[in-house]
Amino acid sequence: MILVLILLLLTALMASDQLQLWHIYVTAFFHSCCTTFRNPTLNATLGMMVDKEKMARVNGLTQSLNATAFICGPLIGAILMGLHGSATLLLINAATFLISAVGALVVAIPSPPRSGIKLNVYKEIKTGAQFLWQKPTLVSLIASSTVFNLFGSFLVVLLIPMSSTVWKYNPDASVLLRMFEIVGRSSGNLLDAQISGTMQAVLFLGSISGGLLIASWGGFKERIWNVVVALLLAIVFEACVSVSNIWIAAVSLFLTGLAGPLCNATAQAIYLSKTLPELQGRVLSLISLLAQLTYPVGLYIVSVLSDFLNPSQLLFGAGSLSFVCCTLFFIFSKVRYVDQEVPNHDVDNVSKQATEQRNVQAN
Repeated sequence: MILVLILLLLTALMASDQLQLWHIYVTAFFHSCCTTFRNPTLNATLGMMVDKEKMARVNGLTQSLNATAFICGPLIGAILMGLHGSATLLLINAATFLISAVGALVVAIPSPPRSGIKLNVYKEIKTGAQFLWQKPTLVSLIASSTVFNLFGSFLVVLLIPMSSTVWKYNPDASVLLRMFEIVGRSSGNLLDAQISGTMQAVLFLGSISGGLLIASWGGFKERIWNVVVALLLAIVFEACVSVSNIWIAAVSLFLTGLAGPLCNATAQAIYLSKTLPELQGRVLSLISLLAQLTYPVGLYIVSVLSDFLNPSQLLFGAGSLSFVCCTLFFIFSKVRYVDQEVPNHDVDNVSKQATEQRNVQAN
């Protein structure tokens, strides 16, 4: 609801021609804050409402929908902005947030029992950290994912320089652009942007496909092998993106995106099945914090190393180092035994509570 009010305020400022750049910065800040609270809460809620056997499938479908939003959202926004203007687009955006908020209100969401900790950020973080510290195999899984996220951030930032310094000069670049119905005859910065946008679209198409794959298949019986196989494949394909051949790079990007949800959806299912419901929000917030920290750190490393290495070398080096680090984790830690060593929490009471709440609402 906070975002709805902020968007309505932005709409009023834009309609009165008083919108300034700092207003957008403040909005982006509050949006990030709300997302930081929303995502762990949503994931923890799904963990209480969905059977652990189906959690990987549900997480995969969620990631597929998120990737679809990344592709379709800017496209739909551009069309609506051209037809109705920016102010109307903000109103539509506010309406979508309002619909989401109303939808959350009408759904019976189980509430786990709470400890005495209230509104104390330090104690909340400490409680989640203490739980994880007692589960070294979970810590190893988080550490391997953090390493992958750190080096994976290289891929996000290097797509643009790869487009402008490597792929732009590939004779097949225009063919790939025409496959996405983009005119490939432009030159200079416009062509760079077209290639970069197309390659990002390929990456997200892979994420959509990977999410649908894990949602329909469910993965290996021993869930950790979903993480191991998908993570190592994603790292190898990330290194292959460094080549100058745009077709190999595009296929590698697609397969990197495909492997991502296979790993992330399963890892999320493992975290939820091993963590007590009353601790899930805290634990997932810590994991989310680590994942978010890897991006500014990775971007800073890229900015430092770019004085000595070109984009292709940075990508290949990131993939190689990530592969070595994650392989060492899987060999020398007990992460591959996480399902055997860390017991699942008892979900029967949580499922019963959810059923009772649904029955009360129905009556």
